[in-house]
Order: sequence, then structure tokens, then C-alpha cells
Amino acid sequence: MSDINLQDLQALAKLSLTQEEQKAFPEQMESILSYVDQLKEVDVSDQHVHRQALQESDLREDVAQETTPEVRERLFANMPRSESGYLEVPEVFVE
Repeated sequence: MSDINLQDLQALAKLSLTQEEQKAFPEQMESILSYVDQLKEVDVSDQHVHRQALQESDLREDVAQETTPEVRERLFANMPRSESGYLEVPEVFVE
């Protein structure tokens, strides 16, 4: 793994590695990738896949419910910001 690739990887993963960690990283990564290659060789063809399907009956109906003023007051007291009776939360999608 070249220094350029390691620097790109650090930037993409938002890693901050010391000089010692940067020196050890390529060997550690090679070890991890080698282990993953070993896992690819495991025969899982006879294993039964168990999936618990989520049933519609397991879900509650999504209905807005009125709350008491006391509960609403406690909720707003625990939020850092609110405006005009609405809770203000950080943006999720930013262009």
C-alpha cells in the first residue's frame, strides 16, 4: 500500500494516524485482507438461512397522538432548540 493510497484512505475514513501507526498500517491491512480471503473459501452451501420475516401485524399504526401539556413541556425542556412550538433539529441532508 503506497503512501498516497494511505493518505487518501485516511482522508476518506477521517483517520488521524501517528507515524508509527502509518508504518504498521499496511501490514495490518494485508493481514485483514488475507483473513477475508480465507473466509471466502468457507463452504456455507449446506447452511440453512434463517430469517424472521417482519409481519405487518408486528407493527403499530403510525398515528399522531395528542400529549399532555406536562409531557410536552418536559420534552421541550430537554431539547436544545425549539421555535414556534416545534422542536428544532440539525439538518440531515445538506446540499
